Amino acid sequence: MITAAHAVEPAVLIDAELRGRRIKFVTLGGGVLTYFDDARRLQRESAQQFVSLQFTDRGLAADGPDEVGGAMVQLGDGQIFRGQMAGVDEQGRLKWQTSSFGEMHFKLDDVARVVTVDTELPTRADLQATVANDRVVLRNGDVVSGFIAALKPDGLVLQVDQQELTLTWDRVGQLLLPNPTRSAPGTWVRLTDGSCVLIDQVTLDSTRLTGAARGQVVEVPRSMVLAIDFADRHQLVSLGSLQRTVRSGGKVFGVPMPPRTAGDELSLHAPTTIEFTLPAGATRFAADAALDPQGLDWADLNLIVADARGELQQVHLNGENPQARINVQLRGNRLILTVDEGANGPVFDRLTLYGAWLLIQASP
Repeated sequence: MITAAHAVEPAVLIDAELRGRRIKFVTLGGGVLTYFDDARRLQRESAQQFVSLQFTDRGLAADGPDEVGGAMVQLGDGQIFRGQMAGVDEQGRLKWQTSSFGEMHFKLDDVARVVTVDTELPTRADLQATVANDRVVLRNGDVVSGFIAALKPDGLVLQVDQQELTLTWDRVGQLLLPNPTRSAPGTWVRLTDGSCVLIDQVTLDSTRLTGAARGQVVEVPRSMVLAIDFADRHQLVSLGSLQRTVRSGGKVFGVPMPPRTAGDELSLHAPTTIEFTLPAGATRFAADAALDPQGLDWADLNLIVADARGELQQVHLNGENPQARINVQLRGNRLILTVDEGANGPVFDRLTLYGAWLLIQASP
């Protein structure tokens, strides 16, 4: 018999309207989620009626390939494997020693991005605009475009203007490939090391998670599981992962104050208006807006959430009301965020959107 004493894992369940409710997690297996609700009643429900199970204090956990930093492989279907490069196998596949799942091998046709070093380099979004060819970002920051003809144990062969250029691995910092990207349905597991992996047959209890990733059995400690997204019907996309356009502002008294992103966080300084082009199927946007704690005595601003048809939600934030929940149903393919300065001027009018997520309806 399961009692509340077995439920030692606080968690947050996110529904299809991006509303969170706190639970005490017990187990997940066979597609069934077992938990105690806030009235300490035992519940068993299909996991697919929810969007995400989060083991964090905030409503939506952070993710994104650039939040944690470090070496990684990002596949075209969105999977992210943290770890270190381990060479090239006999079939010309990239060998990668993952942080959590042992060694895995990846065909170049499946890869969207490889980062081989821990130092800061341009992100895929930074170089996205005209990616028609393969790109190699060298460790000195130079970018070479062409076609990666082969991976070899000592380096890669890049065809540039009908000539072959060999680059040794100690010069390579990042690979960016224009392979087709797609959103894969299934159960996505996000780990504390920044990995985000599609795992089949997930079983989770208070000690470990087991399942199958890319055809091999995997097991990780429960303590490494940040969140599990159930993406058969819906998908979560971080707002910060989308390209944005600053329509106005972005400066305070002539000093550049551009929007900044880190995973699911978006920081804004009044006055500014930014616009995002939304992916197909985007139905809802949610975030927690909070003032910079250092400016509570002076901050006074309005945050306006809108689309091409008009305002969706407006909140006023100041020292007496420093936080607000944003949750809007989306119309069309544009999202516009405006931060207007208040009566005290813009110097301390800074806010951060935490858990800034879009809900994407899966294609039928």
